[in-house]
Amino acid sequence: MPGENEGGFLVSRVHQLSGRIFERMLREAGLGSLTAARGRIVFAMMRKDGISQNELAAMVKLDKSGLALTLGELETDGLVTRERSASDRRQCLVRRTPRFDQLTRSFNDVSRQMNELYYKGLAEGEVTAFETTLRHILMNLENLDQTAVSPYTEEKMTQ
Repeated sequence: MPGENEGGFLVSRVHQLSGRIFERMLREAGLGSLTAARGRIVFAMMRKDGISQNELAAMVKLDKSGLALTLGELETDGLVTRERSASDRRQCLVRRTPRFDQLTRSFNDVSRQMNELYYKGLAEGEVTAFETTLRHILMNLENLDQTAVSPYTEEKMTQ
């Protein structure tokens, strides 16, 4: 309808297209086993090795069962290992393997190419403003998700 904002639709469409393009670029770089979903975990693990599964789940915003399934796949591919923490046997730590570290360079190249594609034709100030706006929208959504209250009824939402 004329006069209505399209932000949600546009973000959804960007997400859909970028996921498809990112996965194609990963395949072309010989990283076909790193789908967009696995890429989120790889990206987080590039920043922190020896991370607990609980902390990793919070970082990548996946439920524990979905994360466990994906980590199992990454483990089968020889990219990560899981081991019990020496200080807290209830915790499972996820560690990178040498194969993970070898693939990191190619993954970084694809990520850089994707960023160049995202921001092609935008000035630095436009990129900064765009990312600031996205962080604000993300914060709004995360706040609602954490409170689990419907904005329409103010009642608790079922999860």
